[in-house]
Amino acid sequence: MSIPLSASPTVIVVAPQGFLASARRQVADLLGSLIVQEKPAPRTAPDLGAAAWTLASNNAVTVARTRLRDWVITDGPVQTTDTEAPDRETADTERAWAAWTSEQMAAWNEPAGAIVTDVDSTLIEQEVIEMLAAHIGLEEQVAAVTERAMRGELDFEQSLRERVAVLKGLDAQTIEDVSEKTTPTAGAQLLIETAHARGWKAYAVSGGFQQILDPLAARLNLDGAIANHLEVNDAELTGRVTGPIIDRQAKAKHRAQWTSNNQLPSLGLGDGANDIDLLTTATGGLGLQPKPALKAVADGTLSLRRLDAVAALLGWDVATEQQH
Repeated sequence: MSIPLSASPTVIVVAPQGFLASARRQVADLLGSLIVQEKPAPRTAPDLGAAAWTLASNNAVTVARTRLRDWVITDGPVQTTDTEAPDRETADTERAWAAWTSEQMAAWNEPAGAIVTDVDSTLIEQEVIEMLAAHIGLEEQVAAVTERAMRGELDFEQSLRERVAVLKGLDAQTIEDVSEKTTPTAGAQLLIETAHARGWKAYAVSGGFQQILDPLAARLNLDGAIANHLEVNDAELTGRVTGPIIDRQAKAKHRAQWTSNNQLPSLGLGDGANDIDLLTTATGGLGLQPKPALKAVADGTLSLRRLDAVAALLGWDVATEQQH
């Protein structure tokens, strides 16, 4: 069972154990009079730790988010008995935080809801279209377009069609080969299991490809998954996608459908501009190493690439018996 965090405005921080004390001190300094008191923190995996504070008001949450978006852990690790303490680079990059209103905190404690996540560079470590392009020697070219699209500099649908076009003639077997090489982001399975244990569901909506997502969804026990469809003819990719494009508006649409037209609370999780509507139309949204356009609208961010940290940011315990 989760340690109940009262439905009050709340900031939660997650960091590697060796830097948690530094993170706690700095957040307290950064937020100052916005904080009313520290409160019990959710239980995390053994190598992570969490801290939580009650804020003075929902208005204070907005100020806290502004301050925390540019925050980094700047001093060294506290003393630890670990033989391999985290290094300074880890201190500057690995942290996660969220600032929630009282209404959002109440929603995370509801007995049913949904986590809806992006896939490429969020649920998995890779960008699938770049993996496909690598088979024809165009990974760097496609990656450059992907980066611009995720920053919101290009129209997503146009950029997707342009990137898929270069895959024309690729053996369809490559799809299966790439699918087998995708790697779920650390903690993904544990986040999904924790959500399921609370009565919540977990879904994925992707600007990538259904042929890759289907086996991943089965492996992770997702409750639903939607993506674009690569067209195949005579065992080769045609360089086209079929059906509606999963762009930022489509992601928000599917999230709403999965939550009975917003009758259930939901968390949006993503990394790029194509995820903006997913996060802003959900009850709350978190960015995983987000691009600037998404970071500006997220209720919290993770530079720590651990999806089980998302559970802690929601005030949920990660049960020891679930850990892998």
